[in-house]
Amino acid sequence: MAQRTPRLASTFAVRKLTGGAPIHVVSRWLNHSNISITDRHYSHTHSLSLSDWVD
Repeated sequence: MAQRTPRLASTFAVRKLTGGAPIHVVSRWLNHSNISITDRHYSHTHSLSLSDWVD
């Protein structure tokens, strides 16, 4: 039962990112303390990594 919450959050994040939601918004929804955490875990789901957004 304990594994359902992380799996649900992961499914949610992947679906939102592949659907076009901005990574900073998904990061906030997941309550990550830093957008880098979201980027590290889900960068494979969106076309640009965090480094592509930063000049």
